[in-house]
Amino acid sequence: MSTARLIELTDTVVALDAQLNNGRTGATVIVAVREADTTDSWLDFNDNTFKTAGWTTRQAAMTEISAANVPGLYRTAIDITALSPARVAGDRLVVEFDASAVGPPLQVHGIDQLSLVETIYDVASAAAITALNNLSIADVQTALTNQGYTGARAILLDNLDALISSRAVAGDAMALTAAAIDAIWDEVQAGHVVAGSFGAFLNALITSRSSHSAADVDTTLTAAHGAGNWTTATSVGLTAAAIDAIWDELLAGHVIVGSTGAALAAAGAGGDPAAIADAVWDELQSGHLTAGTFGAFLNATISLLQTEIAAAARAATNQAEHDATQATLAGLNDIDIADVQTALTNQGYTAARAPNLDNLDAQVSLVETEASAAARAVTNQAEHDATQALIAGLNDPDVAAIVAGILAGIIDGTVDLGEVLLRVNAFVRGRILRDTINTTTDDIEYFEEDGTTIAFENRKTPANRTPQ
Repeated sequence: MSTARLIELTDTVVALDAQLNNGRTGATVIVAVREADTTDSWLDFNDNTFKTAGWTTRQAAMTEISAANVPGLYRTAIDITALSPARVAGDRLVVEFDASAVGPPLQVHGIDQLSLVETIYDVASAAAITALNNLSIADVQTALTNQGYTGARAILLDNLDALISSRAVAGDAMALTAAAIDAIWDEVQAGHVVAGSFGAFLNALITSRSSHSAADVDTTLTAAHGAGNWTTATSVGLTAAAIDAIWDELLAGHVIVGSTGAALAAAGAGGDPAAIADAVWDELQSGHLTAGTFGAFLNATISLLQTEIAAAARAATNQAEHDATQATLAGLNDIDIADVQTALTNQGYTAARAPNLDNLDAQVSLVETEASAAARAVTNQAEHDATQALIAGLNDPDVAAIVAGILAGIIDGTVDLGEVLLRVNAFVRGRILRDTINTTTDDIEYFEEDGTTIAFENRKTPANRTPQ
């Protein structure tokens, strides 16, 4: 024999059965278990270890289960969880039997194969079910928050509107464009009056001075430098030292946000980081779709991501399929024959009642119904009653009473004597003709009209009549 059996890795009792031909009892049957992928690694039943040598019990004796009930069936068992080395899914074991006995030839060698699996159920389906989860949208959001991807930070992704690689690295030298220079000098003064700003400083410094009319200039200069033609426009230039002082002014002293000095410092250092960040995140997506650019890469990658709504719908579908699968698995059972018999007994279908089914040896429809039998009984009773009534109407006539009645009727005139005699005569004659009257021994009485009785002993011929 050669069969393949699926055995779970968690089975602690795996029966190894050998059925001998012709139900042979009293035989000596032994069994050995070998790793299928080898030719010399056998199980030592003494310590449940597979070895290539040094076995204590390589062949184990098998026990006959019941010579009376299951003759020829021999069994032993192994515990898969106790085997060493530990078994894994996909392992195969070969079980070999040998038998010997006195008598006719036996099936002397048999092979059984055991295939070990995680579960006898579909492993792929089981793995798929195990991989499912019942995470909700809130669970996913919690996981993202725990990972640092908060809702507040999600908004910042709107600022990623341009390729970062398209922007200068902080600290790089940047040359202002002509438009930027014009914008600086054309900036409206009123927009830069915040206290502490370079614009406010210049504004205060300049506006605190007089309008310097010609007379004022002349007076001031005359007082400082002596009389002269101070009112005549002349070219006044900064000294070399003054010019050097302007350009040699340290940037560290002009860092107030919004001031011209801070703007120049930021421009020289590669730009204001906040402004650069704003520009990057505010860059329009549509302007950066050129193949091969970082913008195109981010656009394509983000577009492939599943939306929250789609993910929720897929999660709902997965959950529904998971629940249906779980319900199907829950609906399965491991009922055996004994369980079925117990259920039948509980329902009233006992083994003792089973033979009664043999009494159903004719169609029930051929048997008279209770209503029909009742109706027929009523009819039979009515016919019986009618018959009884007819019988009751019959009588066993009392001759003496009849004669007495007739005589009484003749005497009181209610009975016609002649009619009576005619009927009696006809009756007697009829019986004679039918040989129903023995004329030798029977006595026949004739009644005259006067009521006298005449008896004859010899009734064969009138000549023999003897009056009495």
